[in-house]
Amino acid sequence: YIYRRNPERALETKEHREDRLRTVQEKVNKENEKLKIALKASIPAAEKRIQTMLNKYYLSDWVKLSIVERKFILTINQEILEKKSAFDGCYVWTTDWKASELSDEQVYCFYKDLKYVEDDFRMFKTSFLEVRPIFVRTEKSTRGHLMVLMLAHIILRELRNAWNQFDITVEE
Repeated sequence: YIYRRNPERALETKEHREDRLRTVQEKVNKENEKLKIALKASIPAAEKRIQTMLNKYYLSDWVKLSIVERKFILTINQEILEKKSAFDGCYVWTTDWKASELSDEQVYCFYKDLKYVEDDFRMFKTSFLEVRPIFVRTEKSTRGHLMVLMLAHIILRELRNAWNQFDITVEE
């Protein structure tokens, strides 16, 4: 198992959580205004709407809803929030490689390289090779299709490396 923490992703997660809390707080404020104006407005119905929103935005673990004199109040449980925040930006990878065979940094680099493989396969199937849609039914056809894609991927990587010094992309 390899543990990594991305501080940029942690910050994004924190900001996203704060945005979701602001959205729910705005909903609570609107519901409070409705209850203030319309004396016949249903408190249980409003409570259900707010609780649904708390669940939808995954805030119900650390944000509690309470009612005081026809007014909804959100209360943040700081202890639970801090526990949840401790894992912001954290990733764990598993690999079959032993620590003596590959370093954590090498595994991380291989993981990052997967992005390029996924991008290449997407590009092959859509714009670059236009090999889509292909319907393969037999194991032999599937293997042949994958072999063509893998060869195209190898050629693309080699061209990228060769043309990198010329500041030109394979697509160009």
